[in-house]
Amino acid sequence: MKYLFVAAVFVVLALVFGFSYNIVSQQISLVHTQDTLAQCLLAASRLNKENVVITEDKIVSKVFELDPSNDVANGMLLDGWGKPISIQIERGETIIVSVSSMGKDLKEQTADDLAKEAAFTAE
Repeated sequence: MKYLFVAAVFVVLALVFGFSYNIVSQQISLVHTQDTLAQCLLAASRLNKENVVITEDKIVSKVFELDPSNDVANGMLLDGWGKPISIQIERGETIIVSVSSMGKDLKEQTADDLAKEAAFTAE
């Protein structure tokens, strides 16, 4: 009976720590993604100040130059869940750079998507 109790305690502890690990892992992925999205906008701002035409490739290169620890695959930045970050550039009177991640559900156009946007005037 004593061993059964000890085994039950270990099972409960394993479930609690496993659940806690999953929550922490999701938080780390979220923070990593938010940081990478902000780095994309910072990179676009720096490119604009350098009078360089802002393109997706140049943003990715500049982000990687700023922080080589970023995850890159096939020329695309990856979010905290290992999925590509979308970079959209609209040109008009101002340059609008939009960056987004699918979020933890890994589906586009859902409530957990993460996105940031910035507008720049040509320098």
